[in-house]
Amino acid sequence: MSATTERLKDTDPQPPREVGERVRWRTVGRGRGVPQPPPLVSVEVDFDREQSDWLTAETDRTGLDYVALIKKLVDDARARGAA
Repeated sequence: MSATTERLKDTDPQPPREVGERVRWRTVGRGRGVPQPPPLVSVEVDFDREQSDWLTAETDRTGLDYVALIKKLVDDARARGAA
């Protein structure tokens, strides 16, 4: 490892020194003390044949795509749970 690499590996990025380049620099809060929302959930599901057939029929009936249909099912379940 070179001396430059060794010196830079533990340093935080610094804003550019030229005035013209600073317009693109934006400070983003990170670490402790900076509130962060929980990460969004992304799911990949393998449905069996009957589930797949039902989902396909339901998307045809409702006019929704698969993603919109699953989101609607989750929203409907949440609404029933809150009642």
